[in-house]
Amino acid sequence: VGAGITGLATAVALIQREKIAAERICILEKSQVLQPIGATLGLFPNGLTALQSISEGVAQRVVDLGIPYVGVQQRNLMGDVVMEKNLTMMAGANNTHVLAWYLLQEALVEALPSESANNKRVLNLGTCLESFVEHKNDGIITVTARQFELQNATGGDTFWTATCKILIGADGIHSRVRELLFPSPSSRSIYTYHKRFMYRAILREDEFDSSIILPPHGYTVSFRCGTPGKVFAFRQNAKVIYSFT
Repeated sequence: VGAGITGLATAVALIQREKIAAERICILEKSQVLQPIGATLGLFPNGLTALQSISEGVAQRVVDLGIPYVGVQQRNLMGDVVMEKNLTMMAGANNTHVLAWYLLQEALVEALPSESANNKRVLNLGTCLESFVEHKNDGIITVTARQFELQNATGGDTFWTATCKILIGADGIHSRVRELLFPSPSSRSIYTYHKRFMYRAILREDEFDSSIILPPHGYTVSFRCGTPGKVFAFRQNAKVIYSFT
């Protein structure tokens, strides 16, 4: 359950590494479309090695798309560099790559077969876990899924059931699997608001105004604003893609 990095990487590993047939794997993702988001992902050598063990093809795709991480700069509001640190001399940093989070998600999706041998979709978008029941006598789990009505459709949501031996919850902080496993309110996550916000965005290089000075290749550049606690940062996290925080 969940088509983030964890859910997709698990499915790819089961198919490519463990040689489990694709028709035995089903991913439920409540989002109807996987969209680019502004998060940046850093892969150190150990992370890249782990990704290679899952899929050599995905790991190579990350290297091809990603940017080697060089260092960080801090500038004042006039654009002057007030601090710079080159990280390539740190242990392991010379093989560290950064890339947009969604590009790794796309690479993992591309590594999945679109359909299994019996014409069932491996990745089911617009579908969430409604409930599940574990049968104690044989350990089989019956899953009920809800497929959301597509925009402008009139048929309403569709419910369907399937059985499995293993149900993996990889659906993030608002996990439906965890909610069903631990229905007591006291066992759910408690959130504390720290009165801080973070905004993220993704832009391609050809979308920039010509007056914007782009960060050096492989660097994260941050600007300290006049108000304490406010920072603006941007970095290149793919060949022609930049993220803003």
